[in-house]
Amino acid sequence: MEITVQIEFSELVQAIQKLSPEQRKSLQDLLSHDAGPASVLPERTFGTLGGLVTYMADDFDAPLGDFNEYM
Repeated sequence: MEITVQIEFSELVQAIQKLSPEQRKSLQDLLSHDAGPASVLPERTFGTLGGLVTYMADDFDAPLGDFNEYM
């Protein structure tokens, strides 16, 4: 989910200063989680999209004619 908010920096600073210490900690945790390393992401489960592709052309792996000049 993505949220877009337009606010002046000074307004943002004032709003943060009005937060209680617990709210500041929650905000800090939220922001550090989003900017954290990829290791905080859940481990991938392989095979969850099995059966999603129901048709694939017989020549799917064939070279494309558009790229002949590059080959």
